[in-house]
Amino acid sequence: TLTLLDLSGNEIGNTGAQHFATALQKNQTLTILNLESNRVQDDGMKYLAKVLENNKTLKRLDLEKNPSDSYAFVSAAFQIQNDPTVTRIYIRNKKITDTDVQFLADALRNNNTITELKLSRNQIGDSSIQYLGDILQNNTKIKTLDLSYNQLTNDGAKHLSKALKDSEIHSTIYLQSKKIGDDEVRFLADALGGTETKFIALYLSNNEIGDVGAEFLARVLQNNKTLEKLFLLHNRIGLIGLQCLLDAFGTNQIIDHVEIDNNITDDTEVQQFFKFLQTNITITNLKLNGFNNQHWRKHRISIERSTYKKDIRMDTDWKINFGNNEMKYLADVLQINKVITQLDLSRNEIGDVGAECLARVLQNNKTLKKLSLLHNPIGLIGLQCLLDIIDHVEIENNITGEAEVQQFFRFLQTNITITQLRVIGFNTRYLQEHGISIEKFNDKKDVRMNIYWKNNFGNNEIKHLVDTLNTNKTIAELNLSHHEIDDTGAQYLADSLRENATLKRLELFGKNNGYCAVIGAAIGLRNDKTITTLNLQSNQIGQDGVRYISDALEHNPILVTLDLGYNQIGDIGAQYLADVLKNNKILTKLNLNVNQIGDDGAQQLVFALSENTTLLTLALIGNNITPQQMCDWEDEVERIELYAHYPSDCSPDCEYGCYTDSGSD
Repeated sequence: TLTLLDLSGNEIGNTGAQHFATALQKNQTLTILNLESNRVQDDGMKYLAKVLENNKTLKRLDLEKNPSDSYAFVSAAFQIQNDPTVTRIYIRNKKITDTDVQFLADALRNNNTITELKLSRNQIGDSSIQYLGDILQNNTKIKTLDLSYNQLTNDGAKHLSKALKDSEIHSTIYLQSKKIGDDEVRFLADALGGTETKFIALYLSNNEIGDVGAEFLARVLQNNKTLEKLFLLHNRIGLIGLQCLLDAFGTNQIIDHVEIDNNITDDTEVQQFFKFLQTNITITNLKLNGFNNQHWRKHRISIERSTYKKDIRMDTDWKINFGNNEMKYLADVLQINKVITQLDLSRNEIGDVGAECLARVLQNNKTLKKLSLLHNPIGLIGLQCLLDIIDHVEIENNITGEAEVQQFFRFLQTNITITQLRVIGFNTRYLQEHGISIEKFNDKKDVRMNIYWKNNFGNNEIKHLVDTLNTNKTIAELNLSHHEIDDTGAQYLADSLRENATLKRLELFGKNNGYCAVIGAAIGLRNDKTITTLNLQSNQIGQDGVRYISDALEHNPILVTLDLGYNQIGDIGAQYLADVLKNNKILTKLNLNVNQIGDDGAQQLVFALSENTTLLTLALIGNNITPQQMCDWEDEVERIELYAHYPSDCSPDCEYGCYTDSGSD
């Protein structure tokens, strides 16, 4: 039985299409027919369209690359009527007739599978809209309807709105067209107020809607229970319309996203916008993007509700630079407004003057909690002004030259607020941030500064930092991870911090060497009275590193576990540890596996442990200790649980029982 027939590229024309149409009236076996590139024109398409009245088996009729734009609708109609697996119809950029739309509408009349109907840019006029409207009144399956950029006018809007008002469609409607104005949107607003209407998203961008149309929509939205998103970009809506939409946004807890154009261009409109913000009680999170923002072409104002619907964010992309003059207007807003908790002023032209203006106003503002000023020319003067005022502030890191580096560290020397300093490396994944953020936590007792450094933080910067730490008495945590600090820089830190009693935690992870890890650990051991376990395994710290750790252990009263495995400390390193173990009364576990310790180092440990009464476990696997030395330990350290590899020449009959089949005990 023939089910598939491919006759593409045969130039059958209208006559051939007529013959096929006659044959298909009776054929009930063919499911796929390909008539692409056959010069079939409008008349031929009409013949093929009539087949659909009697043929219930042809699921796919390929008619592309024929001169008639009607082919898309004829092909779609066969799929809609005969193929239950098709759920999406997408026809775009065709010059179609009312007959084409009527044909498609007839196919949709009894369809229960199509959920998306996208017919954008097809020159569909008001009469064609009426055909579709009749179908939409009874169709409950279509979830997405796209009629954007067609020839919809007042009459068409009226037909469509009536159909949508009476339908039960849970849908997303696209009606961008450059044709819809305030009169047309009045009908659509009426549809939104229908008791059966269940719109989820409505796209009305690129139209001629003004403040009057926005008022129509806002009035209906106050009682609408389904619409979540409304897009009104590239219309003529001003501050009056924005105020109406915001009022509806505050009343309606369902809608969570509205977008309109930012039509603020001159100083008068800027002042009006900020006066509007002064008394607004809806917006809690305000973002004012500058002209140089990467999304500047959009020039939009978006209003969005947070996930938990507790906060409402307004994002505004300015057509002008938001500088010190605009900052004065904003300062007036912050003196009066009591609901804005987050303010983002990134990518503008705000300098130290604007930052000082903000700081003065915020002294009396108890509402604002977070302020972002990234990508603005604010320096350390502006930062100092903001530092004591707000819980969370972000500015751009504009430190580039040596003079600015020195100025930054002088600023830190006398600062009595910051308790945690984190200098994030140039080569980290945060490279593009280049910001300075300051955040208060622990009921505002602690203040953390994160600075994304634009250059490598090397020995020169370490010297400036050392001077800072010698003077500053509040920084308790310092993170210099992911910088390429060498032995010289590490030595600067070690010498400076030897007597520092304030710094409790120093992090030097990432690209740094093992010496850096030792210094960080030594600082923690000396000043942090909460550390009970320290793991420095596989850091290649050597004998010098062990010396720093040993010195720090003398000042630590609580460390119980120390892991120094795989560090090549040798006999001299073992000697440093032995000296501190003689008097240590806290440490109970010590791992010295694979450290090139020989008999001399082992002997020093034996002498120390004869005086130490607290160490319970010692690991010495993989060192260079001879069997005789291991056996001689029995009398001295019999109370200690000892883990070590023994050479194979130790006898199974060894009187000390050090030999095992596994080679370890």
